[in-house]
Amino acid sequence: MKPKNFFIVTLFFLFAFVNINYTAKAQEENDSEIYFFSLLLEKSILNGDSVTISKMFDKEKFMDRIISNDSLKLLYSVDSSTFYSFYESINFPQRIVDQTFNIGSYNLLRSYEINGETHILFRFFNEGEINYHDYLLDFSNNEYKIIDLYVYFTGEYFSQTIYNIIAEAIYEQSGLESNNLINKNNILSIKVLQNLVQTQKFELADKQLKSIPESLQTTKQLMLYKVLISQNISENDFSNTIAEYKKLFHDDPSVFLLSMEGYLFQKRYNDALQSIDSLDYKIGGDDFLDYFRANIYFLTDDFENAEKNLSSLIVNFPDFFQPYQNLFILYVRHNKYSQAVSILENIQMKFNLEKANLIIEIANDFPEFSESPEFEDWKSF
Repeated sequence: MKPKNFFIVTLFFLFAFVNINYTAKAQEENDSEIYFFSLLLEKSILNGDSVTISKMFDKEKFMDRIISNDSLKLLYSVDSSTFYSFYESINFPQRIVDQTFNIGSYNLLRSYEINGETHILFRFFNEGEINYHDYLLDFSNNEYKIIDLYVYFTGEYFSQTIYNIIAEAIYEQSGLESNNLINKNNILSIKVLQNLVQTQKFELADKQLKSIPESLQTTKQLMLYKVLISQNISENDFSNTIAEYKKLFHDDPSVFLLSMEGYLFQKRYNDALQSIDSLDYKIGGDDFLDYFRANIYFLTDDFENAEKNLSSLIVNFPDFFQPYQNLFILYVRHNKYSQAVSILENIQMKFNLEKANLIIEIANDFPEFSESPEFEDWKSF
C-alpha cells in the first residue's frame, strides 16, 4: 500500500516517531476526572513513564481476572508457587511502554461507558498498520485504576493472553490434564503451529491447525491463527474464515480490523473499504481511518475520493506528513501542477525543509513535473 516515496533521506529522522497530535471527538466534560486520567495515561505512555502507569494500574484486580477462569483456579490451587513466579514476571506497565514508546503514534480517542464499565480507547499506529487499545477501568476508593487492556489485533483482553501463557507453562511443568483440552499434547501442537506461522510455512500450518481437536480450533487464539493462515492461502479460504470468525465472535470489534488487514493484503479493496467503515462505526468513529481509505483510492486511481480523504487527513492531522506527500503525487500523476506546487509549498513551510534539497529530490523523482512552468515559477520565487 505504499506509494512511491520521495524526500526519504531528508524526512526519515524528522518523522520516524512523529506523534499524531489529535484526539477525535474529545469528551465534552473536559474537566472530568476520567478525562484527566486519560490524558495522564496518554502522556505517560508517550514519555515511556512506566512508573506513573504502575501507579494507575491495579495489579491485584488484574490478577483476579487472570485466575477467574475455572481451569486456572484448579492449577492455582495445586501449584500456586509456579503461578506466582510467572505472574511476578509480568510487568504490565513496562510491557505497554516497551511496545509503544518511540514507535509510531499513540493517541487518546475517547472514554466511554458500556454495561456499567468504564473504558478508555487509544489508537496505536505504526509503519502503516493500525491497532486499538481499550483500557478497562475500575473506580474504588475515589479513584480510577486500570484493571485490564483489550487489544484489538489479538481480539482478547491482556489478562486472557497472560492466562494462556501461564496455563500452558503450569500444565507443562505439573503434568496435569485439563478438561478444556489445554494439555501437554495440545500445547505441543500449538507451539508447532506458531512456529510454522512465524516461518511463513502457511500450507503446513494449515495442515497442523486441522490436526488439533476441532473444539480447540474454534477458540479465539486459534481462530486468529486461522485468519492469518487463510489470507496467505486463497481468497476463498480467507472469506470462509472471516465468515466463521464473525459467526463465533460477532460482537467482537477485532473481526473488522482483522478483515480489513486481510483484504488489504489480498488487494480486495472494495471488501477492505467495507471493513474500514464497519470498524469506524464499531469504535465510535476515528477520522484517522481516512488514511486507509485514501491509500485504497490512491492505489485504484480514484482521483476524487483520494483527494477528498487526503485533504481530510491534512485538516484533521496537520502534523502527519504522509497525506501531504500522497496528495502531491496524486496531483502530479493527474497533471494538476498548480495544485501540486501549492502542496509542495505547504510541505516546505510546514515541515521547515530546505527548498534546494526539495528541488533536487523532485527533479530526480518527477522529471516531467520538474520541467513544467508551474514548477519553474516556484523554483524562482
